[in-house]
Amino acid sequence: MQDYPIHSTMHYSKRTYFHCLFLLTLCLQLKLVSMAEIVLPPPTDLTVGPLLTNPLGYGERDPQFSWKLPATDHGLTQSAFQIICASNKSLLATNPDLWDSGWVDSSQSVFIDYTGKKLKSREQLYWKVRYKDLDNQPSEWSQPNWLEMALLEDNDWQARWIYLPEDNPAESSPTPHFRKTFTLEKKPLSRARAYITARGIFELQVNGKRVGSDYFQPEWTDYSKRSLFVTYDITNMLNKGENVIGAMVGEMWYTGVFGYSTQKNKYGEIPQLLLQLEIIYADGSSQTVVTDSTWRGTRGPITYSNIYHGERYDARRELGAWSEPGFNDSSWETIASNDWDTSVVVSPRPHQPVRIIDEMRPVSMSQQNENSYIFDLGQNITGWARIQVPSK
Repeated sequence: MQDYPIHSTMHYSKRTYFHCLFLLTLCLQLKLVSMAEIVLPPPTDLTVGPLLTNPLGYGERDPQFSWKLPATDHGLTQSAFQIICASNKSLLATNPDLWDSGWVDSSQSVFIDYTGKKLKSREQLYWKVRYKDLDNQPSEWSQPNWLEMALLEDNDWQARWIYLPEDNPAESSPTPHFRKTFTLEKKPLSRARAYITARGIFELQVNGKRVGSDYFQPEWTDYSKRSLFVTYDITNMLNKGENVIGAMVGEMWYTGVFGYSTQKNKYGEIPQLLLQLEIIYADGSSQTVVTDSTWRGTRGPITYSNIYHGERYDARRELGAWSEPGFNDSSWETIASNDWDTSVVVSPRPHQPVRIIDEMRPVSMSQQNENSYIFDLGQNITGWARIQVPSK
């Protein structure tokens, strides 16, 4: 009869048992630690309203918020969100004084309605958001985004519509230029906002530099019912002492020919400008520059412009540094002005602006006659030409 080493087997079983128990305990501890340390990545691509990023001059009192979940290898599904809003960026972490949504059980991440304190003209709002996944794990907070309200009330405006009178509005006139000189007070500057619109289209300049990267502003509306205005931050464009703000105003849809009609002046006879510059100093005091009868005006080298029929430019009429300090405008005209028309709504631009997205070179050029050339870009575009010509 053979003896079996039972004691050895029992020793091996006990050892295996304790090893398994140790590994199980370790796994549970690691799982608990890992669950406690899981922090999901924050939301990205925060936008307001019609997908605007940090909009300046926002016009809706009750904005809507949107965001995207970050891309991960395993994918994420949102089960809840929390949005906080504050009047100052420093208050977001400790005292979101405008709104705290609390945790909202929802997978929605687009067009979430703001239901906080009523927003006022010029007010700034800072916001951020976080979410939970299906395991109820919270994410990190997003980076703060912001919006700044536009002028929301008619009585916010002190400016008047200005224009250069025309002898024959039935015919196109050279593009009017307007300018105004003003002096900053001798104290630190906090911010400066230019609120501007036109009956027609405008290009704004400050101290010889073009403002903004948008074009065809403020874009087409039914001018008998509504005009859109644009808000620009020009804080860093202002100088100590003397400054100049100026604008060119084109006919475009207001007085120009467009569509199938050959008739001018569908909405009005003379292009007009409305501008209000608000300067806020570090001590809280303010200074306002508005379009009124103290502005000066003249006509420049663009003798004709139309969205369909192009532009005529007479270099002999160039004005020089007309939007810079020190320019002599003594030969310019005193402009005319109109009172505020309360029957027409003046509201902030609610959408993305027209901007340059690409620059293209022609693929070929052909001469049609002594004074006519065709440049072929190889595709249809919406844009304009930039050319260099020899001067004599």
